[in-house]
Order: sequence, then C-alpha cells, then structure tokens
Amino acid sequence: MALRGYAARLMAEVDPFHSSGRAHLDKRAHGHYHVESKCQFGERVKFRGFDTPGTGGYRLCKRCSVLMAKRETRSN
Repeated sequence: MALRGYAARLMAEVDPFHSSGRAHLDKRAHGHYHVESKCQFGERVKFRGFDTPGTGGYRLCKRCSVLMAKRETRSN
C-alpha cells in the first residue's frame, strides 16, 4: 500500500545535502549527508542555513537510512 497525500509528504525524500563550514556544534550531524525531510539532524542543518547541495563525499546519515527503510516498507 503506497503512502498518499499528507502521509507521503511527512516522510519525503529530498535532494542530498550536507553541512558547510563549521556548522556542527552537534558532532552527531558532522560527516554525513541527508536525504530525508524528517531527519532531525538534517532539519537542524537546514534551519541554521548551513546546508550545501550534494553528498560532499560523506556517508548517509543513520537516521536518514532508518527513515528511508520505514518509507520503503510502508510503500510495499
């Protein structure tokens, strides 16, 4: 069963982004890229205005990975 409407927007995939500069006082978000709109670490990066397009050569954020798996499970 695929997610539709509001539920689909809650867990949406976004274009990859990572943090720029000295953005991370929160060490958990450093060295990762984000692809999920509901990732709290990615939301912090965007809120502070430190988001830079692309993966930056970093690995995928663990929270984004979990959210992606949940979204894919629900859509099947």
